[in-house]
Amino acid sequence: MIIFAVDHIFRVFTSTNFVDYKLLNDGLNILQYFLLGVSLIYIFQNLFMLTAYLPDNSWYGKDQMKDIRKMNKSHIKRYSMNQIKKSDALLALIFTSGIYYSNYKYQVMPRHTLIWLVFWILPLIVGLKDFIIGNRETTASNINET
Repeated sequence: MIIFAVDHIFRVFTSTNFVDYKLLNDGLNILQYFLLGVSLIYIFQNLFMLTAYLPDNSWYGKDQMKDIRKMNKSHIKRYSMNQIKKSDALLALIFTSGIYYSNYKYQVMPRHTLIWLVFWILPLIVGLKDFIIGNRETTASNINET
């Protein structure tokens, strides 16, 4: 994601306008700069977390080793230990393939903007799928109990 963020920053600052893209040029500009802000937040958060691993004055002392252990725990807490469901992985594959192919064919928006949009939208779609399936299972179990 850091590589995508750097690529996104580079493309936002090097593109002059969206002459090649026909649909909603102003909206794409706003969306692109909004996603640029998200990219920068992500990069700065990770850079801040990595500074704990740099030596202070000369080498690693007791206090810094304590900070490093605390930062290690913080890094570990950021990641989920749960495996992704196969149905969610299949949904992600179908969704991203369809979106990227459609954008390739119709040139709706720049690819780097679409990559960030998919990073944002895909978890919402998976959550919506889980919500809908959860409601169906709850409804089905309520009907079976009556």
